[in-house]
Amino acid sequence: MKIGLVSERFIDGDTEHNYSVIARCLRQYSGFDLLLFGESFLHGFNSLSWNYATDIKKAVASKSAIFAKIKEEAKIHRTAVGFGYFESASASCKKVCSAGVKAEYNASADLYCSYAVVDKEGRHCYNYRRMSQGWKNYWKTCVKYKEGNNLSLGYIDGKAFLCVLCGDLWDDDILAKVKQALKRNNCDFVIWANYLDYSKNGWEKDLPDYIQRTLGLNLPVFLINSHSKASLGGAVVFNNGEIIAQMNLGNIGILDFEV
Repeated sequence: MKIGLVSERFIDGDTEHNYSVIARCLRQYSGFDLLLFGESFLHGFNSLSWNYATDIKKAVASKSAIFAKIKEEAKIHRTAVGFGYFESASASCKKVCSAGVKAEYNASADLYCSYAVVDKEGRHCYNYRRMSQGWKNYWKTCVKYKEGNNLSLGYIDGKAFLCVLCGDLWDDDILAKVKQALKRNNCDFVIWANYLDYSKNGWEKDLPDYIQRTLGLNLPVFLINSHSKASLGGAVVFNNGEIIAQMNLGNIGILDFEV
């Protein structure tokens, strides 16, 4: 399976531009089986205001028009794609009616930092919601900005994978859950989509810490970072505390890897 870690530029708050980058890469790299973009690539990491009424209009649902366009491009070019986005998800709550019976009703949507995978048939086959809260200014947000609470196994072209986002692997409890999930399941790779705004010197200084966090993960771990006004992109493949492939910060392009 040929996987491409895509280090491309997003524009904060410009989903149409960011979609066009995804679509272009699906055309340009159609010889790959799976393309992986960074955290919140569809929106740009710094696109939220932390005002719920504003931000929920920016977030997108999996049945949105822009999702439909990405699914169509994946199907046309027979290339699966993974990308981060800010998800609007309908909340279902319970209330007691006058007859004393509990009934379901739709409340205002919840907002997540999520990661989607669309397969070669154009199906949204996987969705992960970040479990750590470092994606948001939590001291400003209301309870509608939420984190996920579970890891799930995904499958693409007969390969099994897990997904985590950025700060998840820096949380000891989440990292322990990842290791437990990998021990229980035959897994082929881990997607670790990030948004990192290091300088080149800062990245060289902290890279050993990233290497350390992948100790005990005995399979390829794909770190994908994006370019933006504040980020220099880059991509790394780790395996059990070692770097086995790397695209340096500052480069735009794709790091290919076979699984």
